Amino acid sequence: MSRPRACRPPGRAPRTGALLRWAAALGLALAAGAAAARAPACPPDRIDARVRVGYVFDGDTFEIAGGRRVRLIGVNTPELGRDGRPPEPFALAARERLMALVARAGRRLGLRYGVQREDRYGRLLAHAFLPDGTSVTATLIADGLAFAIAIPPNLWGLDCHLAAEHAARAARRGVWSRPDFFGPLPTARLRPRGPVRGFRIVEGRVVRIGRSRRSLWLNLEGRTALRLAREDLALFRAAGIEPGRLAGRRVRARGWLAPRHGELQMRVHHPMALEVLDGR
Repeated sequence: MSRPRACRPPGRAPRTGALLRWAAALGLALAAGAAAARAPACPPDRIDARVRVGYVFDGDTFEIAGGRRVRLIGVNTPELGRDGRPPEPFALAARERLMALVARAGRRLGLRYGVQREDRYGRLLAHAFLPDGTSVTATLIADGLAFAIAIPPNLWGLDCHLAAEHAARAARRGVWSRPDFFGPLPTARLRPRGPVRGFRIVEGRVVRIGRSRRSLWLNLEGRTALRLAREDLALFRAAGIEPGRLAGRRVRARGWLAPRHGELQMRVHHPMALEVLDGR
């Protein structure tokens, strides 16, 4: 068997660590059949392009021939360590799983582009599929190595991704075995200058509702605020959630936490990311 190269960018010398990770990835590939059995099919309704993968950066981003980066739609995997920080739990496993899927596909994937085809970083936004139609996103989620996310207008496949997540969560696989890190984290205990950053699930009571020209703000216990853009509010109302009437209610939200203006803020893009926990 020739040496797999899908995770080495052009011109970069192979390193022992990379080869060891490839060995681990190929080991994961041998278990792909068992993983596929528990993942919803989530088959593509179309394929817009067939590409050759050149390098896998992390669990949800890879480079294709020609140098373009692709960011998978509908999924977020834990972050690898940067700037001296250690990797988040399951970040390395997510990357290795994606490497294994790429190896299984002979480095060739089918892409289904989103309604929005690029993000602000210039990366292509797409769903990826193996030659047999297996969804890369659904597989990562079902394995417990990723969270389902929804960022309008790229909402295709959301119901299927949520079904995969429900199964992983029920089985406490991967990220769902680490509520201490990923949450739900009580907002009353979070601090703007504390260590909690990045993608998390948080939970708290809405103590105040604020409004600005572009957003509605749900201020939770402690110093955490959820921002709902006015352009997205119709989605919440269509799902039976009236954000302006959530004062006093306990909610759970998922998204990226970042310190701003003396508090932790999280943008909530879609009703799948905001759960009302009580009926008051």
